[in-house]
Amino acid sequence: MVVPDHIGCGLSDKPSPREYPYRLERRVEDLKQLVERLDLRDVTLVGHDWGGAIGLGAAVKMPERFSRLVLMNTAAFPSSRCPWRIRVCRTPLLGQLGLQGLNLFSRAALRMATARPGELKQEARAGLLIRTTRGRTGRPCTSSCATSPCGRAIRATESSVRLKRD
Repeated sequence: MVVPDHIGCGLSDKPSPREYPYRLERRVEDLKQLVERLDLRDVTLVGHDWGGAIGLGAAVKMPERFSRLVLMNTAAFPSSRCPWRIRVCRTPLLGQLGLQGLNLFSRAALRMATARPGELKQEARAGLLIRTTRGRTGRPCTSSCATSPCGRAIRATESSVRLKRD
């Protein structure tokens, strides 16, 4: 089992928008690189939320690698309805400030999507919120770039897969 922690989510690096384009096409490319680098085949993709759109995009671009799709609570399908919170996030400048500057989407989700938000451990809460780090290279993220967030994530996943296979 391989469970990618997408860049900017969970405990992964959270590069600035200048360092990493937070766009669907980039995330699909990241997942494609991971699948290719690990030489995954006969994949059962389970995609939830943003991961549904990312996973479906990768599966469409490399269908020979995927055998089953399980998509849950995702916007991977066309819809004429867009919740107001997501529309606000897509507003130029305001959306970027709210999402990446003030972390409003994640903060709201911690309250709205948690049964008992007061009982969420501080470590878990911190992992779900964007944290700023220093020392970024500013170079494009590629699987071969030793210091890029994507390169580190791929190597960490490779190490985990090797340990489980050995």
